[in-house]
Amino acid sequence: DVYAAGDVANHLHPLFGRVRVEHFNNAEKQGRAAARSILGSTAPYDYIHTFWSDQYEHKLEYAGHAAKWDQFVVRGSLEERKLIGFYLLDGQLRAAVGLDRGGDPELDEDMEMAACARLIGQRARASPSSLADENVDLWSLVD
Repeated sequence: DVYAAGDVANHLHPLFGRVRVEHFNNAEKQGRAAARSILGSTAPYDYIHTFWSDQYEHKLEYAGHAAKWDQFVVRGSLEERKLIGFYLLDGQLRAAVGLDRGGDPELDEDMEMAACARLIGQRARASPSSLADENVDLWSLVD
């Protein structure tokens, strides 16, 4: 058997198809998944990819994988540069991008982007109006 892991290795994701994610946290998780496979696990590598990046005075956060989408919904304000954009495909949330809406989606587990990652993993079909509405707590949409 041959195993490959890291930020240059692609993998077959059960939700997104074949993807390659060039980020260090994916490389770390792929290494653990490869080790589990070597030890006999048949569980798929189904991690909902997340990352964050500081860009000058702004923080960019991302969860999921949006190779294709047919609807884009915005929560927040473009003018204030504080928003979340939701990528939907056939009504299903596939990815979310945040600008100054929190921190690392993995370390800040109570933040909105962590809720987005959970919704993506659940293959959620939240209504666009709920996603756009600042008064709707994203965690209330999680099963």
